[in-house]
Amino acid sequence: MEFPVLVPGESVGAYRIVGEVGRGSTAVVYRATRDAADDVALKLMFAELAEDAEALQMFLDEQQIASQVDHQNVARVLDTGMHRGSPFIVQELVDGYSYVQLGEAAQSAGVPLPVGLHLHVLSRAAQGLHGAHETRGADGTFLSIVHRDVKPQNVLIAFDGRVKVVDFGIAAAHGRKTRTATGNTKGTLAYLAPEQILSPRNVDRRADIWALGVIAWEALSGERLFQDANEGGTIWNVVHRAVPELTARALPPVATRTLNKCLQRDRNQRYPSAAAVAEGFEEAAAECGWSASAQVAAQLQAIAASVS
Repeated sequence: MEFPVLVPGESVGAYRIVGEVGRGSTAVVYRATRDAADDVALKLMFAELAEDAEALQMFLDEQQIASQVDHQNVARVLDTGMHRGSPFIVQELVDGYSYVQLGEAAQSAGVPLPVGLHLHVLSRAAQGLHGAHETRGADGTFLSIVHRDVKPQNVLIAFDGRVKVVDFGIAAAHGRKTRTATGNTKGTLAYLAPEQILSPRNVDRRADIWALGVIAWEALSGERLFQDANEGGTIWNVVHRAVPELTARALPPVATRTLNKCLQRDRNQRYPSAAAVAEGFEEAAAECGWSASAQVAAQLQAIAASVS
């Protein structure tokens, strides 16, 4: 289905559209500006979908959940509002690549990404997830946020080296008004934890830790872990396929231990929090000589220059 989009110069509330950044199944993301302030990312729900009560409530839930997360490794929500009946979310703009785009750009430029860079990015993504998991509401109670759709597309790496987790569109949290119907699995199949498939109502933060483990395995191996040619095959792989040992690259032992613990099918054998995952990957990154965002920035800028 084709949806009408805004063109540069049009306004959404106090924001002026600069151009389109990308789009998903429910919304389009624009680069926008307000007065002389820095540019922002403005996510506007498709008008046609805003007429669907459940879809509208899901987007409003995202507004409510994401706006309460305050962590340097999660894209900050700056504003929310409505435009001609469609809700929008204004977030800090992350100029750079998604983790998927970074891999594609590096391959196009013929520049292999160092192991240390991957480990640094993974550690920062884990820190962002931990920040979301630990978020409290205004009354001080835990919101019990679970992202539920952790995948490379939702990890952004800025040209200045910052790493940000984005898109809480299907996140679970206390106070969310929409609920997953019985048997209705949310998320991207190849990155779902087994319990998200087998018991989607019984999911906690450890599902996000599994997903980050899948991202790590794929980034470090250059291969897909559970993705199959069809959904049934992918589901079987997630639930049953043994996780192959990584042999393509020499990893610090702490990286291997961290990765293996993330990918335990019994969630009680995984790390209890993403903070422990961050510590493991950060230690491994430091062993590889990667401990500063400036190193990531230099790598991204070199790749961008090569493919421009």
